[in-house]
Amino acid sequence: MDGARSLPLVVISRCYIMCLIYYWEARSMRALACSLVLLTLVSCAHSADAPVIPQTFVPSPTLADPTRFDQYSAFSPDGSEYYLSVADADWNYRGILRSIRRNGEWSPFEPLPFVWGQGKDGGEPFIGANGAELFFVSAREGTRPAETGMAGSAGIVQSGETDIYLARRSGKAWSEPVRLPPPVNSRSNEWHPSVADDGTIYFASERGRQDGKADIYFSRRDSTGNYRDVERLAAPINLDNSNDSDPFIAPDGSYLIFHSDRKGGFGEHDLYIAFRQPCGNWSEPQDLGGEINTAGWEMGPSVTRDGRLLLFTRRAAIRTDQPSRIYAVSTAVIDRFRSRQRQDRKVRFPNCGRR
Repeated sequence: MDGARSLPLVVISRCYIMCLIYYWEARSMRALACSLVLLTLVSCAHSADAPVIPQTFVPSPTLADPTRFDQYSAFSPDGSEYYLSVADADWNYRGILRSIRRNGEWSPFEPLPFVWGQGKDGGEPFIGANGAELFFVSAREGTRPAETGMAGSAGIVQSGETDIYLARRSGKAWSEPVRLPPPVNSRSNEWHPSVADDGTIYFASERGRQDGKADIYFSRRDSTGNYRDVERLAAPINLDNSNDSDPFIAPDGSYLIFHSDRKGGFGEHDLYIAFRQPCGNWSEPQDLGGEINTAGWEMGPSVTRDGRLLLFTRRAAIRTDQPSRIYAVSTAVIDRFRSRQRQDRKVRFPNCGRR
């Protein structure tokens, strides 16, 4: 695309993202109209390779803090609550903050009492589709049940070993969290839960690895609401020599976004997307491109429940004094990659012959 065409489109794209963020802040008809008008302009000017420009994101300017290490974020399904996990410069969990939108205004951040403070660290929040379940990760000490099929009894979880926890909403309050039992949690580290509308949980785990890297797993809920069997996603999602982590599963299970340090990316860890094929297998993951991925770390993807924004975390390096930030980009980027698959049958169903 030449400069004469790309400059107006970049400006329109930036304005469109700002209108979407404004819509999240105000939820007004004016904001919605702004988004629709600019979306029309983007569509008119759009080519297959038009840039989609991420912008730093907070639901309200009053919640911004330039010194804070923003880690991962999540909205409640109705968009009235915003959860933000924060870390220190060494990427150690500090806890989870919450802001509530009342009468069109976002309240100041307040820490969740059960995921904040010494011995109660945690992060990487995910809110279930019904708004009544909060999944998160914590490295707090405690007891871990014995693992099915493994010798030994319940053991002590040492500080620094991360597991997935679940808190349930009772009225307006959250219950005390409980550690998910095996086979979801193991004697290795587990990371970044994401749950589809049918209850299937996707997460990353270091089990079976000796190199400190992770693979992506999933587990289906049974009729009693419990997770039974855990399965590791096969190639091309997980690769033997790469760190594949931070999964976000679409509510309907149709696509998966994750980060990976596999070869061919733009930086240390890039965001990738794969689509579920008619046979149930996953397509070859596609790098989300240089507009989103940088030389550093892109991580923690999630999509707002209304389907408008892809949120993710951008960090310059795993060890850095530069505060990390949450970014937002239009989900048009997802539609772009989906469209490419639909246009090319070889790209669309390349893995349906695999077993």
